[in-house]
Amino acid sequence: MGSGSGPKVYMMSDRVEELNNWYSQLVTQEKDGEKTYASVNVKVANEQDVDRVSNEIKTMGYQVFSLNSIIEQFNMMFSAVKVILGGIAAIALLVATINIMNTVYMSVLERNKEIGVMKVLGAPISAIRQMFLCEAGFIVFTGGLIGIILGEIFTYVLGGLLESNISGTGDPIAFPFKFDPTLIIGLLVISTVIGMIAGFLPANKAARISPLEAIRNE
Repeated sequence: MGSGSGPKVYMMSDRVEELNNWYSQLVTQEKDGEKTYASVNVKVANEQDVDRVSNEIKTMGYQVFSLNSIIEQFNMMFSAVKVILGGIAAIALLVATINIMNTVYMSVLERNKEIGVMKVLGAPISAIRQMFLCEAGFIVFTGGLIGIILGEIFTYVLGGLLESNISGTGDPIAFPFKFDPTLIIGLLVISTVIGMIAGFLPANKAARISPLEAIRNE
């Protein structure tokens, strides 16, 4: 006896009938000469009717248990997890932004003489500012690309670890992780823009450096 692809027990038909009768007596009760049941399974024609039928049964005074209620509980749990992960991501983004600003600031300080020479040679202020903005954007773009590649590798490894077998059949259960190309492009664009925003103050400082002071300090 068994269901689906789980363990099975084989027995004589009369034994099966005896067990069925025993189970029927277990789930039914006599009340005022009529049989009452401990539970009843209700099937609906469409998935959209589950909530409506559940509410109608509740109005009759019965307790209702449906898969939709389980899904709602999981959705609430995942929503809480999303909020927590969103907070962690916001903190990580703030730290990354500060690190980018520090990196570009250090680059400006180390290249004071180069900036002064470029200004002496007639390089426009906007070109110097754009140079450091592009440098900040390139740093973040490269970091984001590396992070996406590592994330894809991690998900494939995780999928292989989660892959298991159905008991008694040997059929694998696959856990496919798919990356949306649109999402990947969006992440790269957003990270690059954030990097350029973080590098705006250092780039603006580089554009305001006096060429004579820069060369003299060197």
